[in-house]
Amino acid sequence: MHHLDALQEENLKLTEELGRNQDEVSSHQKLEEERSALNNQLLEMKKRESLLKKEYDEEKTSLQKSIQQTSALISEKDSDLDKLKKEVNVERINKSISNCCIFEGESSPALLLLLTLLACYKFKKTQFKPFYLTDDLLIS
Repeated sequence: MHHLDALQEENLKLTEELGRNQDEVSSHQKLEEERSALNNQLLEMKKRESLLKKEYDEEKTSLQKSIQQTSALISEKDSDLDKLKKEVNVERINKSISNCCIFEGESSPALLLLLTLLACYKFKKTQFKPFYLTDDLLIS
């Protein structure tokens, strides 16, 4: 009977070991399922990250294009403004000349030339610098 007791005891030990192994397998399966779920979450997060990066790049490109268009429009308007300022200055010069050049009912060509050159110099319309007119030029 001693041999039977030994076999029963060994059977009990093996049954306990089998139970522990089954618990370990079950625990291992749960860990494997968790790992799989986490990998799926990681893949989803990478997809979202990729999508968000794509949207960000598209928005950035759109904003850069908008900035370029706005800058071009501002440059165009600045150019238009400069042209208008020049036109206003020319009108001021013309008005100033017409107001100052009447000499006894007639325009003096020499005075008109002098005032035109001075006005152009003042408004930086030309590279001419003022000069002194000689008596020859003042005779009309």
